[in-house]
Amino acid sequence: MATLKNGILGPASGSVANVIFSSRNGKPYVRSRPARVANPQTPKQEASRMLMKLLSPMLSTFKPFIRAGFTNIPMGKSARDVAYSTNGRGVLKGEYPDIEIDYPLVKVSDGPLEPAGEASMELSGQTLSFSWNPASQTIKPHANHDIAMVLAYNCELGSVVYSLRAAERRAGICELDLTSEMAGDPQNLHGWISFVSSDGKMASESRYVL
Repeated sequence: MATLKNGILGPASGSVANVIFSSRNGKPYVRSRPARVANPQTPKQEASRMLMKLLSPMLSTFKPFIRAGFTNIPMGKSARDVAYSTNGRGVLKGEYPDIEIDYPLVKVSDGPLEPAGEASMELSGQTLSFSWNPASQTIKPHANHDIAMVLAYNCELGSVVYSLRAAERRAGICELDLTSEMAGDPQNLHGWISFVSSDGKMASESRYVL
């Protein structure tokens, strides 16, 4: 209950529902009551925090790639927001607290264009070669001059190398030069390939490659 100390026009003190009335140095203040969390550390909530802890640094390093790869952005949202919602808990494996990212399930782009078919990659020295079948695999729209975007990520080092204009779709192959540290740790190396239209307005769903 709130109390009016000096009549109906005077300052109030106390609370009504979720609103708290108070005064400080003779000035009245109104604030909302802090929300109460019944159980702030349930396994489900801790798993959500773990998701943010795992995804946030990775998606931050992918930022330019994600910005090019997620083109259908709702009003008031960013490409990073869409990347978070696209991935979400579906990219985690294990049970809390033994949770890790299931990298083959991660999407670094999405859209209506035809994704890479029969995609693969091969490391030779510090050169990572990506290949795909340039022929149509689905009924989704595509063009021979769609641009391939490729990304390599070392999850142990937190290092990323990418190209937003690696080759045209019709080429069927492109190369990416890695740092010596990334190339020297192939067991922690992950790769993705995507396509964007030549005008950059449409993208494809990314494909994880081994």
